[in-house]
Amino acid sequence: RDVEVTRFPPAVCPKGHPIERNTFISRLRENQKFVFCYACDEKVPLPEFKQEQTIGIGASPWLQREEAMARLRSSYEKHLTNIKSYRRSWATPRAYLSCLPEQKEWAKKLIRDLHDAGVFVVEQATQVQPNDFVIVLNSSAYEKAFQSSSAVLENDIKIIRGRLSDGNKRVLSLGCEGRMNQHEIRLCKSGDFCDDSHYCVSLFNLVMNLYAIPLDHKSFEPLRQSLHEQWERIPVVKAEPKRGALKIFISYSHEDEAFKDELVKMLAGLKRHGIVDAWQDRLIEPGEDWHKAIQTAMDECDLALLLISADYLASNFIQEEEQPNLLKRREEMQTRVVPIIVRPCLWQSEPVLKDIQAMPKDGKPVISFSKENGDRDQVWTTIAQEIEKRAQNTLKIA
Repeated sequence: RDVEVTRFPPAVCPKGHPIERNTFISRLRENQKFVFCYACDEKVPLPEFKQEQTIGIGASPWLQREEAMARLRSSYEKHLTNIKSYRRSWATPRAYLSCLPEQKEWAKKLIRDLHDAGVFVVEQATQVQPNDFVIVLNSSAYEKAFQSSSAVLENDIKIIRGRLSDGNKRVLSLGCEGRMNQHEIRLCKSGDFCDDSHYCVSLFNLVMNLYAIPLDHKSFEPLRQSLHEQWERIPVVKAEPKRGALKIFISYSHEDEAFKDELVKMLAGLKRHGIVDAWQDRLIEPGEDWHKAIQTAMDECDLALLLISADYLASNFIQEEEQPNLLKRREEMQTRVVPIIVRPCLWQSEPVLKDIQAMPKDGKPVISFSKENGDRDQVWTTIAQEIEKRAQNTLKIA
């Protein structure tokens, strides 16, 4: 099964005498362009030996990448036979995949590949046996569902927590999101499935784990090395910048919740059309780590809106946690920070705020605009228009 077959075309002299095959192959391997006919001494040009066809350099870069990935897949399937032969007399490994409903399509692909590798995949959590592997398709959404004890993972959580508590090592976590940079094989993380081009390399490592074969096994190390080197040669196609909603973080005191709600309502249309994605702390779900959720939202935002009032300036959490973090991002990451004065206060006496252009115009508080005659709506409309302009200029949303 490790034999490579090379096809040599036949050679015949002008008088119809076939050239002896051993002579023909010998001359080709010597890079000779001709051979003499043994029967008539005619000089016979050797047919051009065609190398394996590849996509030309003029092809689309993504198509060249697909070709390279297809070749890597073929190499993986060839090396897989070595694993299956090595463990032929051993019991069939069993595994259960724990995933969210939205991960089902990716899970189907992995299940199909595990079946091809000779692994029995358990379908229901209730069928999991003590010696079965539990494979977690890890992502930020999965982590959130697990930590909040989501009903969709109820049975899986019981199994996983039970195994973690008694030291059972048969829980494997597969990283399904993030980015992967070029790296040496010694730095290749087992279970890293975040890069689709690296899938076959990661899959080979996973199958070795399931078959209880050490990754540094002398018989398989060259196979892993060859797969990894083949992955390193896959062309990198520069991705086009993704267009998406402008992420907004709304920082406010809960005493100003009415103003926050007015702002969110005015931005609802932009959010529905995918132009903005406004985050505020009322979006934190029950059971979620609120401090971590706020920190994550601040780290991901493109625009921070500060609803300024006396209560905002008096809030210890805002002044010690939120505002310093956002202003640091303004300096280091060029994140736009816009103060919106909602109630009269001494905001111009604040060193960190006085030099930042505030809204509404001239720093006139939102509360001073009447709701009855529509002036309040006009103020929020003007603010929303500025945010929309910012979104279109930054993310080029048509």
